[in-house]
Amino acid sequence: MGQITRQVTIQVTAAALNVRTLVSPTSGYVGDGFLITVENLDWVSGPCDFTVDFGDGTSDSITGIMAPVGTFTKIYASPGTYVVTGTAYDYTLNTSGSDTATARVYAVLDATFTADPTSGIAPLDVVFTGTISGGLSPYSWSLDFGDGSTPQTGTTTSINVSHTYATAGTYMATLTVTDDLGVTMLAQSFPVKALTSQQMAALAVIAGIFIALVHLGK
Repeated sequence: MGQITRQVTIQVTAAALNVRTLVSPTSGYVGDGFLITVENLDWVSGPCDFTVDFGDGTSDSITGIMAPVGTFTKIYASPGTYVVTGTAYDYTLNTSGSDTATARVYAVLDATFTADPTSGIAPLDVVFTGTISGGLSPYSWSLDFGDGSTPQTGTTTSINVSHTYATAGTYMATLTVTDDLGVTMLAQSFPVKALTSQQMAALAVIAGIFIALVHLGK
């Protein structure tokens, strides 16, 4: 009686690794350093490889380390939302796995600030203007006029505030801006001079003398 033997190949593939990818902080500015951690949650012992795709066309890797975690640092050059993919390979288990996380990168918080006029006879009416950009909106701002009066506050991206300096003196007006990430910046300080009529008259006399001297020298 004849005997026939047949063979089939059975290939058993190891399950994908459980991998966790973390980005810290999850939101930041252009030029900030983001810490990216790729963790092999199935690790028991043995070497691992770790690779990270930063989502901006660049990547990095660590090979053959005896640890379950690979750490990377990334500085993004442009604002955007980046999907970061971390991959781990476990030599002992002979398998790999991936996980993703998101890094949100914003332009650096910035503000312009001007005052007009910056000197004149008291009472002096001054208009402060400014524009806020970058960072993460909504914004909050505070304009301290430097004369002991209550600061003006707001949440708009454009600033247009009038203030009257009632008495003569030199005052430092300061604009402070905070964005939704909690970052605060001092936009700029302006010295504002409110003069008495006598001081203005004296300055006019000095200016007249200077002009006369210039003409004499010609």
